[in-house]
Amino acid sequence: MKYWKEAASLIVAANRRNGIFHPHTISSSTAAKEKGEEKLSNRNKIRKINDGNVIVRHHCESDFSILLMQRAQSSSFFAGAEVFPGGALDNADTSPDWLEFFEEAGISTKDFGKMLSIQGQRPLVFTNKQTSPLPREVAFRICAIRETFEEAGLLLLKSFKDIPHKKTEVTFAKNYEHPSLSEVTIDEWRRRVHGDASQFIMLCRELQCVPDVWSLMEWCDWLTPATNKKRYDTMFFLCCMNDVPLVKHDAQEMIQTKWSLPTEALQSFQDKQVYLPPPQIYELSRIENFKSLQDLFDFSSQRAFLGCETTFPVLYLSEDGKVVSAYPGDDIYPKVPEFKTINAGEMAVLNKTAEQSLKESKNVNRMVFKDSTECSLYYNIIPRFGHVAPALFNNPDSDVQSKL
Repeated sequence: MKYWKEAASLIVAANRRNGIFHPHTISSSTAAKEKGEEKLSNRNKIRKINDGNVIVRHHCESDFSILLMQRAQSSSFFAGAEVFPGGALDNADTSPDWLEFFEEAGISTKDFGKMLSIQGQRPLVFTNKQTSPLPREVAFRICAIRETFEEAGLLLLKSFKDIPHKKTEVTFAKNYEHPSLSEVTIDEWRRRVHGDASQFIMLCRELQCVPDVWSLMEWCDWLTPATNKKRYDTMFFLCCMNDVPLVKHDAQEMIQTKWSLPTEALQSFQDKQVYLPPPQIYELSRIENFKSLQDLFDFSSQRAFLGCETTFPVLYLSEDGKVVSAYPGDDIYPKVPEFKTINAGEMAVLNKTAEQSLKESKNVNRMVFKDSTECSLYYNIIPRFGHVAPALFNNPDSDVQSKL
């Protein structure tokens, strides 16, 4: 029995030094800058990795921004939160019609390249049984591209004539533009696709374009905790763009768009100016390690083929009333987690405070929540599948710091 729906999300990183922020593109808050460097300096930390090497983190602005969108307050999932664009997998995303359409463009299954032959661990979304001949690695990318178009108006397509000879290479993404695509036309197509996901392939046929699945790199997979009534297993992809594109929220599911530096987004959450769900906090903390878009692309385009695990948070209630969210590799993470949905009152209990548990743990990969708007991220294990460790978040005084 499945206890959740499947979904795809897209982390869009764009070179903020190439492009103009348009009226519909709301730049990130400058509140942190106005307050000076005092608070930002709290994020500059020294971490000791298990082999004894020391990495000193100094705050400096990255040359790229991340696309964040604010959900409507009426949303049934993370209402009002700032999130990456994305949404639930639709039957239209897995339709065999896509294979036929790719073939019309001269693309065969082998042209999808290494995304279909990864030897490392695979997340749950890619190991579930499928009835469609369309590979799930392709279907979930189509879903992410479709949802990003619906929510942000960003159209990540490649025209038939622009498909490169070496189709299997990972590439930078580009917003598709055409004289026939006026703002009014794009908005109309967004409404049509929002109402019927199968309209997306109709749009691609009309434009003689295919979804640019090659620019989407596997980044992570998150499964909603068992205590949530509404749950999703979401595959997060990352794409890099050389220019900041024009984006516009749909005024339905999303009420605001924002291009934000990873550090500023996290600082805004810490200042309680915005609400970020746990996956956004964790993944922005990973991306914060990169100051160059090219470095982020180089890392991601190689790491994406090393495998990916499902991050399924296991929640504990501590003696001091905090919620401890443990992730794979943490000492308190169960060897065989139970995926079945449970009531919030059935949450496992830690017979100690959150701080005591931290001090007694050798391997740490967790977040500790005082409430939904205040949390700390702790990490001291070696990242698996070639990934990057998240930068520590909001915990400058913890004893676990000495283990990092």
